[in-house]
Amino acid sequence: NADFSSMKLIVEDIFSPTDTNDDPFAPLEKLFNVENIRTKLQQLQNQIIVQRREGAEIPSAGHYVFRGSPGTGKTTVARTMANILHALEVIASPNLVETSGLNLTGQYLGQTKKVCEEKLDEALGGILFIDEAYELGNGMYGKEAMTTILEAMTSERHSKLVIILAGYPHELDVMLNRNAGMKSRFTNYFDFKDWEADDCIQFFKHLATENGFEFDHSCVDKAKLNELISLKGWGNGRDVSQLWKDATQIRANRVVGDTNLMDRVILKVDMQAALDQMLNNRRTPNAPVMQLAQPEGNVRTDSNEDNENAPNFSKLCCEDISKETSDEDNSDEDDEDDPPRDDGVTDEQWNELQIEKANRKQKLKNSTKEEKKNIIRTEQEIQAKIRQISPCPAGFRWIKVSTGWRCSAGGHFVSDETLEKCFSS
Repeated sequence: NADFSSMKLIVEDIFSPTDTNDDPFAPLEKLFNVENIRTKLQQLQNQIIVQRREGAEIPSAGHYVFRGSPGTGKTTVARTMANILHALEVIASPNLVETSGLNLTGQYLGQTKKVCEEKLDEALGGILFIDEAYELGNGMYGKEAMTTILEAMTSERHSKLVIILAGYPHELDVMLNRNAGMKSRFTNYFDFKDWEADDCIQFFKHLATENGFEFDHSCVDKAKLNELISLKGWGNGRDVSQLWKDATQIRANRVVGDTNLMDRVILKVDMQAALDQMLNNRRTPNAPVMQLAQPEGNVRTDSNEDNENAPNFSKLCCEDISKETSDEDNSDEDDEDDPPRDDGVTDEQWNELQIEKANRKQKLKNSTKEEKKNIIRTEQEIQAKIRQISPCPAGFRWIKVSTGWRCSAGGHFVSDETLEKCFSS
């Protein structure tokens, strides 16, 4: 029997979930920390075998919550689950439809329901995977998204559909707590752990073996690897895969002139250079302004007729900058008109927002004139970007909170993860 305690996660470009195998559970042997998933799926398989033998109705697969950071294998496991559940004849199709909470939330009345229904129908008979699902319920039309999904979960048409919500643990819990009916229908929770340095090194060894390279763990600077893991934006398996690709490219540049070279070896100098390269990209620069690249496509905008009378966000942004930079001495007083609380904003969200508003005001008050200008300039750079992907219809200022940015009235939220995806270079 396989020792599943030693399983290691491989990223999506290493394992293709479309690979066929007589054992539907075989793909899970290539994954890391999925023993709980395997156990639950085996329990479901046993239940199906017994119920078929006794002539009882085959149970539904239920719905799942995948909690974890980016790059921990959530999407890969979802694709594998689709094949397994289809092999067990629990779902009619191995089809997995991927979307996000942000993409399921429309920008005008009626759009959200239509978008949700289209995705639900597309996934009919298979699995609907909603990444960053904590975006559901945010904003003016977020409640409509949750209601539409809940209606589908209780309808006969979608009774065989499996829905997976994925994202950060705390944010998912907050989202589900907004709707007791929805929370009660997600009874299967899988937690995906962040990678530690030893996990990364083991994965490097796996990749070396897989690609015919010699590799020794001593060539990895563990201190630098731990620093990289501690920095914002760490992508777990995704980043480890990129590090490996960078190291092999650096090695190629090193040996290209040596036509007699026979050994395929990743040296310490190769891995060191790859680590330094990624660290330099991730470390916060000394400049006070956050540099965000312009998006190249698929950025959501208010181009529909319903939003013709919406505020001019570019104008609002310029007005904000003019207002705040014209008199830096009073900028801490001008930062908010404290709009009333939006409907659907939880006490937890509202309290956090008020605390962060107060913290910002105090920070500006304690700053020098030059520091104020830098803080305001940095904020406005970010706010201009946020308004491109998720404009607040009322034009309220965005406030930095624990995992993203929320508008002053609380009803609109953009996660750090979403912002990074849209504007990463």
